[in-house]
Amino acid sequence: MRILGVNKGQTLHNKVLHDGALVLVEDGIIKYAFMEERVSRLKRAGGFSKSLELLENQYKIKLQDIDLVGISTCCEKQSAALLQTGFVHETNLESINHHLSHAWSAFATSPFTDTLIVVIDGGGNILSENNNSKWWEEPREQHSYYIASDNKIELIDRDFEQAFEVGFGEITRAATYFVGWNSSQYASNVMALSSYGNYRNISRKRFINIDRGKLMSCAKYNFDNPSKILLDVGKDLNIYIGEPLTKSRYSIELNNSYQDLCAYIMWNLEVAFLEKLRYLQQKTGMKNLCIAGGFALNCVLNGIVAESDIFENVYIPSAPGDNGQALGNAAALWAKYNKKKLTPFTKSTDIELGTSHTIKRETIISNLTKYQLNNTLIIEHTNSIELIKELLIEGNAICVFQGRSEYGPRALGNRSIIMLANNPVNKLVASQLKNREWFRPFAPVILKSDRGNYLHKPLIDTPFMSFALLVRNDALKAFQSAVSYTNRARVEAVESDSFLGAILMALKDLGEDPVILNTSFNDRGEPIVETIEDAIKTFSNLSINVLMIENYILLKRVPPSPSFSKSNLLNISFPSFEVIIRGYKPLDGTAKTSNSVEIIRWLQHETKQYIYIRTYFALMEDYLLWLRDGSKTSTIRRRYGGIEWPASSRMPVWKANEQQRDPKEFINPDLYVKISKIEYLKYGQLTQEDALRDGFKSLSEMRKHFKERIYFNISDEDWVTLYYITID
Repeated sequence: MRILGVNKGQTLHNKVLHDGALVLVEDGIIKYAFMEERVSRLKRAGGFSKSLELLENQYKIKLQDIDLVGISTCCEKQSAALLQTGFVHETNLESINHHLSHAWSAFATSPFTDTLIVVIDGGGNILSENNNSKWWEEPREQHSYYIASDNKIELIDRDFEQAFEVGFGEITRAATYFVGWNSSQYASNVMALSSYGNYRNISRKRFINIDRGKLMSCAKYNFDNPSKILLDVGKDLNIYIGEPLTKSRYSIELNNSYQDLCAYIMWNLEVAFLEKLRYLQQKTGMKNLCIAGGFALNCVLNGIVAESDIFENVYIPSAPGDNGQALGNAAALWAKYNKKKLTPFTKSTDIELGTSHTIKRETIISNLTKYQLNNTLIIEHTNSIELIKELLIEGNAICVFQGRSEYGPRALGNRSIIMLANNPVNKLVASQLKNREWFRPFAPVILKSDRGNYLHKPLIDTPFMSFALLVRNDALKAFQSAVSYTNRARVEAVESDSFLGAILMALKDLGEDPVILNTSFNDRGEPIVETIEDAIKTFSNLSINVLMIENYILLKRVPPSPSFSKSNLLNISFPSFEVIIRGYKPLDGTAKTSNSVEIIRWLQHETKQYIYIRTYFALMEDYLLWLRDGSKTSTIRRRYGGIEWPASSRMPVWKANEQQRDPKEFINPDLYVKISKIEYLKYGQLTQEDALRDGFKSLSEMRKHFKERIYFNISDEDWVTLYYITID
């Protein structure tokens, strides 16, 4: 059974809805989860049109192959989800209530069999049957509370459901407008800025209270002027809130009074939320808690809830906001017709559900050329983890593109920019790279097994960066560039066998602090990268020198330092071999320096080719025998769009299969060779003498072997690299 989950991009009254997504569940397995903004390259894009095109064109799954489609909407009645959906073909559609969808997105992927579910956002469906474009004038969802057990979800309570009432989501949105950001997407700025303020400087009076389990507030909704919501609160409580900032003023006037206001808002939300949770826990007796809806992106409050011990376990889904609706809709239908939950998400690797890619040199080269990265060095390494580790230790920021993208608003290692967290300079570096405000902290990655070494509450599971947790005082040095002003860190705890886990283990083995600063791989105002082209385009615009694409490491420029790597994984400084471009006059065709940096620049200029850094040789069994018996004293290498430079004059050699071998299979080399000379030439320039030196009986035999066994599409105009080698 195939079930598709999507959310609409606009209401019947043409209100634009943001954060679209598409999720495909097949026989209870989540196969794909696409974020519409990443596919369309439009920040916060709503709907699912581009994601549906991707599903149909790249994965060949058509709408007629889908059994059921669950769809939800917002700011209108639930039944309106079935109208003007954007589907071209007739489809078996079912509408899912907005908050129920959020609830299913959390419960279906949680490890719990029974739990309390809290859903809070700026607003869900209208709770009347009126077709009113002014949705705030109708009863509507803002806070919903559910009990889940036996694969069923039951609504038990609501808060702020009456017309003009203002829940936590709308209060936070009002604060963003008040401080000059004019959109709820900047709610994280309010949370971050609150760390620097003192709520007591505004007031100790609360505007959100609880009475017999019901949350109440004096705030009233104002559609035309959200800032006035807070101004009216100040009048009602007879306290001075301040004056709203405009975007043009906020950068120079974001002083202590606005920090205090943000702290005051967050304090009200925190105290009221904890009171409500204690009430719900006592009422239901539940030990587990799930939180969903846009309010669940408040990582500071999530951390406080988890550390409060009101509940034994707290779970936040990887996509708690509206882009999680797609999963919630699919999960609701799967449970309805199959009476089963989906597979839980307990690790960051569980949510690698985005587009998959076949990494080809041709794709990399064509995009490097398209985005004018013509002097890029390309390293294809057998152990990229070791090289990444060394690059991090040397102070590099590294763009990472690997595997499938993660489902949710955060990059968790497959579409990330990483650097060491124990270097305080890296916070400034990361802020400049992302043009991020000074008060916004970055997130660290640690090993799950190391939580006890760093966190006050080490048993909290935090695989999706959902909780900002208190860091122990004796561990702060390791978190210098990835901790907030109040010593909280939005931690991602990973397994040791994950990609980031392997890097952390390698750092740990060297005695380095195994903590990595991780921020999303995107430029300011852009979605996180999704494809190889997105990655290279964004890389071209960032002031970062290193991009990892699977086992390829790309360097924009030749490293200027004499010693590139402390462990000599890429020691390209002083070659001990002769370097020649065949066919050039001796004056122009021979390198005049012993410095590899200058030679590489000279080769790039003269050949107009990309430089691949070779770190090993793989020879087929018969070629390896020729090398051993002395009949082979050279090896010829062709790279798509490029020529090569060796990482060292002494290179490991492995026996290769007829098919391309996975570099991870290379453990112990069969032997080592010494390079005495390198020539660069066109394939058509190879001679009989070159063929004999390579172990063949004739030039025609060599060309036949190359064409049929190795370089199937090679032409006489292609550049090749000719290594003169001897067994060492």
